[in-house]
Amino acid sequence: MTPLGHLAFTTQTFSLAGLIKLKDFTKILIAYLLSMIVIYFWASWFKPTLWIMYFYDDITWVIFLVLVIYRYRDELGVRLLIAALVGSQVLSGFSHAFDRLSLILFGTVSTGMWEPHNFWHSPLFAIMPCLVFTPIVTRFLKIPNRGLVFLTLYLGYSLHVLADTITYDFPIYWAWPFSDFKWSIYQAFAPPIPAGSGLFGHPFINVGTSAYNAQWGWVMYAAEPAIIAILMVYCYLIYLIRYLLGKTSPSS
Repeated sequence: MTPLGHLAFTTQTFSLAGLIKLKDFTKILIAYLLSMIVIYFWASWFKPTLWIMYFYDDITWVIFLVLVIYRYRDELGVRLLIAALVGSQVLSGFSHAFDRLSLILFGTVSTGMWEPHNFWHSPLFAIMPCLVFTPIVTRFLKIPNRGLVFLTLYLGYSLHVLADTITYDFPIYWAWPFSDFKWSIYQAFAPPIPAGSGLFGHPFINVGTSAYNAQWGWVMYAAEPAIIAILMVYCYLIYLIRYLLGKTSPSS
């Protein structure tokens, strides 16, 4: 899943749990939908190079930083959402930096379960960066409970791992370091080469790649916007149910 997709996915989970208000959920979702529309038509009409991927990622960081700057002193639910996004967007995203660092220092990147990207995207390894950053996030967000902050960081991090398992074609090593078993739900609905059938597995945005060389360039599979759209419906249904419950008196 793309960074912006992770942001929306984590926000939707907090919405389903009743931890953030409807207005906060809606603002973030609108930002996701508008960005997705712009990037989709831009990629379709102008056939840009890979710089559009970095531009798309930058949109994610702008939304995240705006949320942090203007809302980090607000109600507890918003501060917990920010903590979850630190886990989902920042800590789990370090994997790409360590891939590049390995390439710079050693001229190569390990493959399989010991590739930085792969073991960084595992539920057990996630505990370590979450533990390291718990005191920092606790102090910044002024949440007087380190256990709560750790669990929220870990929730965001694990949601990143789960979302990639559903919507991405890279292997996720769920049993690392005890097994090299890797899993990707995406493979269950990936269309055969050449891509042309199957809704979830079809490339939604495809820049610099082909059906025969999907590992180079940037590809966003239709699984991402499809999952976000499905969760969006459920989120608003739950908000509606809560609203109607509030309108219903105990005697009715």
